[in-house]
Amino acid sequence: MSSLSFLNAPRRSRRYTWMPSFAINNIAHPGSGAGLWGTQLHTVSCPDDFFAVRVGFIQMTPNTYIVPAVTAVGSSTRNDLVNPTGGAAPVRLTFLHAGADSEDIVTAADAPTTIVVMGNTPDQSTGETFVPKWTWTDWCRCPSAGADPVTGMRTLMIRHTVTLNDSSPVTFINGTIREWSGDLAINHGYDAFVGGFNNGSDLTLFERVSRQLAETNTLVNGSFIAAVQLLTANDVLQVHSAGDSHASGASTAAQINSFLPQTIASLGARRTGVYPMGFSTTSIAGAESRLFFPSCRTFLPYLNGGVLVLPGWTYNDVGNEPADAPACELFFARLTQMIDIARRDGFVPIVMTPFPRDRDCMGPVQLANWKSLYRRVLNMRKTGTIVVDATTAMGNRTALWGLDGCYAPGLSTDNKHPSDAGHARIVAPLAAALAHIGALDMFDGQVQRRPEAEPNGMPEPQPENDDEATGDPSG
Repeated sequence: MSSLSFLNAPRRSRRYTWMPSFAINNIAHPGSGAGLWGTQLHTVSCPDDFFAVRVGFIQMTPNTYIVPAVTAVGSSTRNDLVNPTGGAAPVRLTFLHAGADSEDIVTAADAPTTIVVMGNTPDQSTGETFVPKWTWTDWCRCPSAGADPVTGMRTLMIRHTVTLNDSSPVTFINGTIREWSGDLAINHGYDAFVGGFNNGSDLTLFERVSRQLAETNTLVNGSFIAAVQLLTANDVLQVHSAGDSHASGASTAAQINSFLPQTIASLGARRTGVYPMGFSTTSIAGAESRLFFPSCRTFLPYLNGGVLVLPGWTYNDVGNEPADAPACELFFARLTQMIDIARRDGFVPIVMTPFPRDRDCMGPVQLANWKSLYRRVLNMRKTGTIVVDATTAMGNRTALWGLDGCYAPGLSTDNKHPSDAGHARIVAPLAAALAHIGALDMFDGQVQRRPEAEPNGMPEPQPENDDEATGDPSG
């Protein structure tokens, strides 16, 4: 076994996290005046029995806002994704620890139930003013109600009210994930629903409601709940991603069907009830690395270990122009720092080589530095870092110039982001990376013996020669 193998041991815990979208938005004038504005519905599927629940809210402005009530209940089936079955009693989530990350399970009958979502402060390392601040409910006992007979998943349904006013901007997760909801061919049982009623009603006692109306009368285009966490019966492998719109799933089904949901939902569906696997993201569409790396850093401690998938490039960083040499140097410095932070927090980092981009954006300056980062990220394997070559999986190759920085035909619908088909190209190499670090050892209750891995935990597919890595036609 290599002396570097200690770098590739993901920490497992019993915190399962559901956070498939992090395209964050602010809304400054959400309702017609102060007061109760409506009820939001949020349903998630968990691949294991759970016994406690908490939810997290975020705020990316200095303002606070109020969530008067959050109620959760386990359901024995997916049903219509808004009305529970099985007769379990709804549980009102509490706020005894004032939003902090406490491991206590609160059972006190007199614990407060009004949540105060705290405002953020500028990030000390970058000066970035929009790094989200997290506020959590307490962990509260809320047992699952059995496995859904179709998928084997356990279902949790949540409803909460929101009190807002015209002067306090609030942050929410953009995207209703409608194309994901109810489509088992895409979600593999990791079904979900986000909706609500913008009518001033408090429906947190789980009165029966219409899913169709909840889809068309939503509070906002997304969820105020940024993350749902459950304490599970078995250890969880949580895989998290960070980055910009490429990692978040722009231009895919529901804007979330990136390589990560495609990989983990497919793998996890075969391990339901035995070895739960979860996926989450702090990828932010349009963000520079000075925002998406700190946003990831602040969230990692709440996951308590796992695997972290990081980008090898972003077009959004700007020096004298987008993605030029100064921008790429700063990005690479932030990337290497994030790798060290991930290892410190119990994560195995996996780095993706640079994704392609559209031809209009890939001018000579951008293409040269994109290729330079491709080579530098591949070379990180020599230090024990696991690297997945997304560049050649999705990139277009010409006979003379090699990789040209753009997408191969059929892998992008807007030429800027991978489509569902483009992200699907990364599923196999990412699954192979997880297998080589031992993340998939447990299967059907049996611990599988794996062969000795390469020093970095992955086989070493390298460019055939340096010309392919650099794109230098001089050969």
